Amino acid sequence: MSEKKIHNLSAGNFEIMKLVWEKGEVTVRDVFEAINQVRDDQIGISSVKVQMRRLVKYGWLKRQKKENNFYYSALHGKDKAVGALVGELKVRAFNGSNLNMVKYLLKDTTITKEEIAGLRSLLDNFDKE
Repeated sequence: MSEKKIHNLSAGNFEIMKLVWEKGEVTVRDVFEAINQVRDDQIGISSVKVQMRRLVKYGWLKRQKKENNFYYSALHGKDKAVGALVGELKVRAFNGSNLNMVKYLLKDTTITKEEIAGLRSLLDNFDKE
């Protein structure tokens, strides 16, 4: 049976999911407080609630009622979200080319000798995996 396609995460969805992945299980209030601690532009609790309901609908979160609160946890790991995001970027911006995407990432950037050595090692071992 094929895996059901799930929605890609928007920037706001990703912000919420990062908290869920970090904490494991959260309430709307947990997310609301954590987000507003690090953001200059504060958001309302109702906005967080709407986004979290959407994440349930989209298949990213599950919701369980315990006592008088709903607790949310991730149905998919961060790797799945990052993979989808990078895959979409690769197709949209680089016509599906891994080489062009990597060239762009390395262009006009500061890269250390250690990072270059790490990249060489990754490439040298790529065929072995």
